[in-house]
Amino acid sequence: MRLRLLCLLFCLYCGFAFAQATPRPGKVMEFAGEQKAWHAKSKQWLDLREFWLAYAQENNGLTWGIRDSYPPFEQVEEFDTMIMQTPDGECLLEFFHQRWRKANDVRRWDKAFDSFSGCATVFEY
Repeated sequence: MRLRLLCLLFCLYCGFAFAQATPRPGKVMEFAGEQKAWHAKSKQWLDLREFWLAYAQENNGLTWGIRDSYPPFEQVEEFDTMIMQTPDGECLLEFFHQRWRKANDVRRWDKAFDSFSGCATVFEY
């Protein structure tokens, strides 16, 4: 009986440890003072901007490039992407449900993306 209980506890521990070993995509952690996001496809931690570029590349690239103004609305399609440049920095945007949104709001990555570079104020300009 004790052996079965020990085996069960060991299996539960191993399963829990394995589940915790792989971060969810877009999880942000700090390494030596720099924020990095987990990129599941490459199985590595990337700088947040590199993470954006990798995401865009995997999804047909930056449809509208890196810009400081919005493209013509009638030419934009669902899931188009761009990096918007503002005086405060840059932010990856994705066109979703008829409007531009922060990609993080669409993809539900780590909340750290909300304040990264120009994302906190991207819609104020």
